[in-house]
This record gives sequence, C-alpha cells and structure tokens, in this order.
Amino acid sequence: MPQKYPDTKRDPVIDEVHGVKIEDPYRWLEDATSERVREWVDKQNEFSLSVMGDYSGFEQVKERLWNLYKYDYIMVNFFQVTRAKKGPRLFYLFRKAGSNQPVLCYQDGDDGQREVLFDPMSVSEEGLASIDWLVPSKDGSLVAFGVSEGGTEKSILHVMRVDTKELLEERIPQTKWCSLDWLHNDGFYYSRYPLPGTVSDEDLNYYHHVYYHRLGDDYKSDVKVFGEGRPKTEHPGVETNEEGTLLVVGSHRFISSDLHVARIDPKSPAELTFIPVIETESFDNASRLNGDQLYVMTQDEAPNGRIVRYDLSKFIEGGKIPSRETIIEEGEGVIFGVQYQRFEVFGDKIAVIEDRNASSYLKIFDTAGKLVDDVDFGTHVTLYQVVTGSGLDSLYFGMGSYFSPASHHKYEAGKRKTIFTPDLDIDSSQFKSEQVWYPSRMARRSPCSC
Repeated sequence: MPQKYPDTKRDPVIDEVHGVKIEDPYRWLEDATSERVREWVDKQNEFSLSVMGDYSGFEQVKERLWNLYKYDYIMVNFFQVTRAKKGPRLFYLFRKAGSNQPVLCYQDGDDGQREVLFDPMSVSEEGLASIDWLVPSKDGSLVAFGVSEGGTEKSILHVMRVDTKELLEERIPQTKWCSLDWLHNDGFYYSRYPLPGTVSDEDLNYYHHVYYHRLGDDYKSDVKVFGEGRPKTEHPGVETNEEGTLLVVGSHRFISSDLHVARIDPKSPAELTFIPVIETESFDNASRLNGDQLYVMTQDEAPNGRIVRYDLSKFIEGGKIPSRETIIEEGEGVIFGVQYQRFEVFGDKIAVIEDRNASSYLKIFDTAGKLVDDVDFGTHVTLYQVVTGSGLDSLYFGMGSYFSPASHHKYEAGKRKTIFTPDLDIDSSQFKSEQVWYPSRMARRSPCSC
C-alpha cells in the first residue's frame, strides 16, 4: 500500500540579517514543548512504525539493537588521572546499562575496585540531575564537580573528600561550563558566570570570569582574578602547575584565543598580575603546564597545529617571559583541536593525537621534539583525548572504532594496556575496515572507509 508522509507545515518566518533576508519556515519545530511539535512527532513515529512494522523481522531487529545499546561504559570526555600516594588514581563518569545518568567514580590503579563517589539520582529520583564536569585535585584527595538539573547545564559546584566520600559545604552556582584547577588542597581557581543581581538579567550568560576560592569561604566573597574589562563573550580556561607557582588562563573566542600567565604568591593567591604570552585575533591556542615549562599547541602560521614551548623558570623568579621555541613542527595531519585534550606532557615525553585521512594516530615525542613512537592500532580508530597526572610516566587515552564503542587504555614505556572496554555480545573480528579513495569535485582524492 502506498504510504503518505505526514505533512510538515511551513510558517512564513523571515529574518533580515545585515540586509539579507533569511527564510526559516521550520523554526516552530525547535520548541519541543509545544503541543504542535508533539503532535508532529507522534505522527512521524506512527508513520515509521507503519512501514517498519510490516517487516517480518522487525521485532528481532528491534530487540537485537536494544541489547547492543545497553552496555556499561565510561564517558570518554570525563576521564581524569591524578598521582595519589600509591600511584595513579582514576576519576570518571560511569554509566551502567539501563541507568538514567552516569555516576562519579574513582579507582586506585589500573585494576583497582571501582568506588562510587556521587550518584545524581540522590539529587533527583526522576533522573533529571546530571554531572556536567569534574576536576580532581592533583593528589586525588579532593574532587570538584558540577551538578545541574533538567538538562540546563547550569551547574552548582560541589567538593568532596575522596577517601571519606564527605561532601564539603561548597555549593557555588553559575558554574556552567566551569574551568577549574586546584592550588594545592587549600582552594582553586575557577570560572563562573555573574551572580544574579550583579549584572542585568540579559548579561547573566555573559562575562564568564575567573575567581579564586579558598575552601570553607563564602563563595560570594571570592575574588575575581581575571576577566574584568575583557570581551563579554570570552570563555576562559585555567591551569596551575603542580608546584603552585603559576596560573595560566586561556581566553577562548570563536576562532582565536589569548594566553596570559601569572606568578602565584602562596601567601596571597588572589593577588595576581597577568602577563600576556599570546594575544591574537587570528588563531587559536591550547596549553599545558609542566612544572615551569609552558607547552602551547597553536595554529600560528600552522593551520594543522604545531607545538611550541616557553621556559618560565626565570619568569617565576621575576624575569620576563622568554621567546618561544618550536618543539613539534606542523605536519600533513591535523593535531590542533580544542574539543578534547589532544596533547599531553608525561614524564619526558609528549603525546599528540594526529588526525589524517579520517583516522586518528597516537604519536609519542621526546621533549626535544624527536618522534620516538608511532602507536599502531591495526585499524582505523578515533582517539578522543589523552590525559595524565602530574609526575606520572604513563598516559591514558580513549579510543573507539567502527566496530567497537569507546574504550580506555594506558600507554607506558612503549606498551599499551586496556583499562576498560565495554562488554558487548558481538564478535568484531568478523568485520574489517578498509580505506579507499575516490575523486571529488575539487579534483582531489577523498578518503572513504568501508
């Protein structure tokens, strides 16, 4: 029987931007709470089921897909590592098959027992609360994390003592998309939006600035240390070194970012004088602090990205910021990216994720920029991020492929070890990925994986 698609109405919506008229007839579909949209979704579902329901194997396929989607996993972009007293301590968000929300967990060592620190279901039995971000202290004894409700990502900052699972009194609002790093275990630098009543309602989602918070203090008294007078749409990222002598702030905009650095006086950590390292409107940057060495992945004269280094040892003593030196030159593959952490300094090595021809590669360099290892995964993969803890000689990374969901691995002394991989009822050895090339309209060959 011929099927008739449900009708989708077009509304006469026209915007004019810089003198250009832009039609947007389906804008009404953006309001998922409206009765009109609900009716449209119901009709679409009814139509889909009327077609698929005629297939004799529909129920079997439905059951098989449902079972494949139900598996335990660790979220790739919520995986952090610290150096605790007995070695690596891993923090992550773990979601058990069938659960509404992932829970905050930690474990000591690669094979340690998983311990649940915080379950957002304890805040909302309806499953409407979620953990938005997490940052452990450098020794893993404390962890800060953001909790929001209803999918708003309007986080409230919490702090917990890990060994006792004790929630401290901190409840700091307006920490949506918070960037945070610890100053020893006394306090932390963090970013947040303005508190209600300090700006107009229209500006509550702008002016994302950096503050210093000492544990136990009233957050309303936190001192703003960076952001005043800067563009209100910037999004800052903060990082301290293990010694607690340096704070780096990256001010990110749409296509560019600045880097500023300040010396930290342990007696007055909120009194900072920032010095610009990079100020630009033309390219983006991402940084990592390793002791008194500042490594920067930059697109300056390198669209694919290169890594430069600033030796800040003399700056800490009161000197000027020295000229940079290039450590890893730009190559054919793309190494730059800000969505996930794409490079890391661990021990005397630098790990870099390189994307080339629709696949990821993990490259290991020494700190002089010499390639010492090109990790072979044997198939086309996607690497999500690389992380380590201060003082560790090991590296952790997330990886997925066409035939397996995201798993987590460790790299140490040239060897790779699997830390966690989802348990699925599927034999991936029956499948093979092959890359082929096709001519494109731009007279270039384009890769395609089959």
